[in-house]
Amino acid sequence: MRRIYIDKRSIPLFLLSVFIIVTLIGVNFGVLHNKTRENLIATRENQVLQGVAQVNYYFQESKDSVKRAAYTISMMQERGASDAEILQFLEQESDVYTQTVNKDFTGFYGSFNGHYLDGIGWVPDADYVAEERPWYMDALDAQGEIALVSPYLDSQTGTVMMSISQLLQDGTSVVSLDLSMDGLQTLAEECAVQFVWNDALILDQDGFVVAHSDRDELGKVYDEETDGIGCLIAAELNSTPEEQERAYFEVDYAGKSYFVFSSALNDGWHALAIVDENRLFGSLRWIYVIFFVTLLVIIAVIAYVFLKIQQKQGQTEDLNRQIQAVANIYAAVRLIDLKEDSFTMINGRDEDMQMLLSNKHMHAQNALRVTMDAMTDIRFKKAIFDFTNFSTLQERLSDKNTIIREYIDINNDRCRARFVPVEYDETGTLHYVMWMVEITDNRSA
Repeated sequence: MRRIYIDKRSIPLFLLSVFIIVTLIGVNFGVLHNKTRENLIATRENQVLQGVAQVNYYFQESKDSVKRAAYTISMMQERGASDAEILQFLEQESDVYTQTVNKDFTGFYGSFNGHYLDGIGWVPDADYVAEERPWYMDALDAQGEIALVSPYLDSQTGTVMMSISQLLQDGTSVVSLDLSMDGLQTLAEECAVQFVWNDALILDQDGFVVAHSDRDELGKVYDEETDGIGCLIAAELNSTPEEQERAYFEVDYAGKSYFVFSSALNDGWHALAIVDENRLFGSLRWIYVIFFVTLLVIIAVIAYVFLKIQQKQGQTEDLNRQIQAVANIYAAVRLIDLKEDSFTMINGRDEDMQMLLSNKHMHAQNALRVTMDAMTDIRFKKAIFDFTNFSTLQERLSDKNTIIREYIDINNDRCRARFVPVEYDETGTLHYVMWMVEITDNRSA
């Protein structure tokens, strides 16, 4: 197995690199997380607004119907129309609107010139006083504007009903219609399924549950509840002034956190969507997974590169030690780069070093020849000159691990010069060689 060298001096650099990378990834993750979170919330807000548009359209049909009926009957009264004529109009309009406009519409009725008239033929009990009914009194209070009468739960049918009424121009007559909330109930149930909400609901100004995707909640008054998520929602709505209407708020119930998206309707009503936090931000889990996986991969890559560098440095140090150990045997050792015509001095005698330094501006070929010319006995200069020819090294070392030339130096010492191939490039061209000089017989000693 290869040794893994770890230089303690490089550990701070490694930790700093990891810290910088983690910080950069963390910042990007934070931006991505916040942006995704905002988009998820905005999507839910838009879904609620889509539902509100349908609710407003649902009511607008009925409001427009009451307005048209009020205007027509007021004109009939100005012409002196009888109760029979007004009743005939109510019957005709009830039939037309029930069949063509809204199936939840139950017909027109009202008090006209002090008489109760009903377009679908309902006959009240003898003790029924129209002027004491909420639909009549609310219309008077509205002073000619459309009045949405507080809804109620029909105990027999389990359907939420409400009245929409308007005061006529004579100041005493009122036209009204009863509207079943079945359409809104269906809308709440469909929205909860379509948009994957926990619940969808509509509350009136008193916290009365007009529609709810859970039918068991119909008819409850959340403002009067003392327990349950509805109680918490009503408290949040009541604590916020109408002019500061919030798009959403959070409530904690039964160990879970819920986001409640709210949009105001007319007359203090609210359309709401309830989504638990896990359902709302479930897709963010993938971002967490991607973040941590990316982080682990990058840390692993950094660690791998760090260890490889440390291993390379260790191998280089081992090689240098080995070279130095070998160099101690020789009087001169140089690593020569044949491609760059440069050299690295590994070991050398003092006079050899001085010669080399004095010719450091020379290329490797010239520097070696100048040095050897100065250090070689005249009888061997020609042989050494040919031996140090770089241009023929590739051929001379093609099938050898080393080539040797013995000579006598200027000190009359017997020496042995040696070339050793170190590295070939990818084309097979000799790149590095080692030049070594060994004194085999020190006669001057």
